[in-house]
Amino acid sequence: MFNCSPIVPLVLSILLAIIFVRDSLIRKKFLKIRTTISFVIIFVMALLAVFYNDLTSDSNFSNIINVFNLAASILLGFVFIFNGFINFEQNELNNNILRSFDDNIYYLYINKKGKVFGISKILEQAFGLEDSLIGQNIKSLFDNYITINKINGEKADNLSFLNYLKLEIEDTNELEIEFYLLDGSLKTLKLIETPIYYKDKYFARLYVGKNTTIILNNENSMDSLSNDRLSIIIDEIPDGLMIKNLTEKKVWINDYILEKLNLNNNNLNIDEYNKLINSDDLANYQEVLKRISPNNNQFREFYRISNGSKMIYLEEKGKILFDGNKPVEIISYVQVGPTNNFIHTNTILDKLSNENECLGYINELALNKVNYEVVYFKLINIPQINEEFDRTFGTLAMEEYVKTFNKVFADEKGMFRITGLDFVFIISDIRKMEVFKKTIQKGKIFNASLQYGANSCVLDVKMGISFSNEAIRPKDIYLNAKNALKKAEERDIPYLFYKDINK
Repeated sequence: MFNCSPIVPLVLSILLAIIFVRDSLIRKKFLKIRTTISFVIIFVMALLAVFYNDLTSDSNFSNIINVFNLAASILLGFVFIFNGFINFEQNELNNNILRSFDDNIYYLYINKKGKVFGISKILEQAFGLEDSLIGQNIKSLFDNYITINKINGEKADNLSFLNYLKLEIEDTNELEIEFYLLDGSLKTLKLIETPIYYKDKYFARLYVGKNTTIILNNENSMDSLSNDRLSIIIDEIPDGLMIKNLTEKKVWINDYILEKLNLNNNNLNIDEYNKLINSDDLANYQEVLKRISPNNNQFREFYRISNGSKMIYLEEKGKILFDGNKPVEIISYVQVGPTNNFIHTNTILDKLSNENECLGYINELALNKVNYEVVYFKLINIPQINEEFDRTFGTLAMEEYVKTFNKVFADEKGMFRITGLDFVFIISDIRKMEVFKKTIQKGKIFNASLQYGANSCVLDVKMGISFSNEAIRPKDIYLNAKNALKKAEERDIPYLFYKDINK
């Protein structure tokens, strides 16, 4: 007669339960069947351990109990080892795949359940991620960061793409995904989708796309540099164009900049140009350039610069070209502020339609039976910003903020200035409504931080929001949004939907 204590299978079942619970936490999915079975075994083995002496007092029954304990120990041991090998092999598979990539490549690696195994840093930047997706379900990307607009030229949305990800794929596919970021900007990614099989079963899928940043490290680098420069210049026609050769410390400016700054020559040294810039703003500008890398080579800066008689504002939107990791050239679009305002004499603030035209546009949408959203917002602290800096600075901050809403969310004819600090914009595109909803939930737009050279300010913004189905008369929709703004100010909250005004 032999003895086999139930302690051995009890310990093994406890270890398995711990592993299954850990796997559930890692996968963010409860492994119901495995975990339940392991706890049932723990319960049975615990009972056997408690009553083992009583049960084995009978010699015949003792053999049955000991054989059962031995069989359970062997079986649980095999499960323990098999589970370890499976996890080890799958992790090795994942690691081998991810080791083949570097950060110059867009890649996203997700399993068939949507769990993210790996994502490159530049793809995280392209999606505007604040936290890593690794270990999370891909659904969190669509819930919190992006809104899909088109896939391969066809209209699509987040839900349809999530449903597509649940399907088993057999072939490699090319996907061109057009999507909105939280800031409303529209981006396009071209990715190759490849299925990954593990032991003849569909296991995961991999998305790969080459980074568009050109890293030059061959003998034809100057030819490539010229082609890159040409592609930047023809991208749009700027008011001002500036090219800085960082190797030779030279600056070339076109006639627009020459006239605005009252200079005598289109060619000057970088040191000569830098002497025209406010010293605090120059230090800030140079600090920004130090942070530029081949993978993130664009910047946009405002600084004060002398036009020979006074300091005025200049906006520079540039790209830095690299030879390997060495910055060699900056190509910038430039706009120089006139003496009485910023950028153009007629700013977007001056060109916006008034309240009557706002009501007319709302009536037009109602007549055409279009669903729409009215957003009434106020820039609360512009008077304080004007007092702390100057009116030009305040106008610049106000124009920058309004311009962003006009470009990102508002209908083509849907931005209006009601009073000096009160504005309204209308959204009738359901996709933009979704992006706007995500944006206000993040909350950053209500305390936007704006920096111009060495000076910075934080805007205080309040909003009231109403929808076209909340009243019969179009004018009442407008008044609902206005009343919601008033209540938001009274309650000192950043925004309020009219439907929540009585809560």
